[in-house]
Amino acid sequence: MNYSKDIFNYKDETKNLNFSLGMNGFGIVACLQDNGQNEIFQKDLLQKVGEKTLHSIQFEELWSRFLYSNYLLNTSTQYSYTKAGDEIWVASVPIPGAEKQVSFKPWDEKMFAQVLANYWKPWGLTMGDIYDFPNSPISYLIDESTNQFIEPESIKMPS
Repeated sequence: MNYSKDIFNYKDETKNLNFSLGMNGFGIVACLQDNGQNEIFQKDLLQKVGEKTLHSIQFEELWSRFLYSNYLLNTSTQYSYTKAGDEIWVASVPIPGAEKQVSFKPWDEKMFAQVLANYWKPWGLTMGDIYDFPNSPISYLIDESTNQFIEPESIKMPS
């Protein structure tokens, strides 16, 4: 993350247990109850981002993408708990038939743009700036024409 040392950027969403934390050179985006499904869903994006340092607007887009995709996740994971002496074991319980279902509801560009608009407010970006049907929402992570990662140094912020 390309944050200054005095920035502490924490967000959480309690319904699906998501959080993000950006500070002092690093960032974390976590979906705590998806059993890794969002990582699989966002695999292409994560491969393009790799180990690159993100601009703060890129980090907010990454957070928005995970937050929205977790909202689209069809199955709710259930867990079993077993106590053995002083240890507690937690395991996910497979949902019958879940392996045959589509894991995510369809992605809605307008709905995603609304999520994105909430997190891009600090840059003065509105829903109208972000999404203009039938185009896809703007992205500061992936270039729409080349489908490649946008280097943070090339980002020109709106004025």
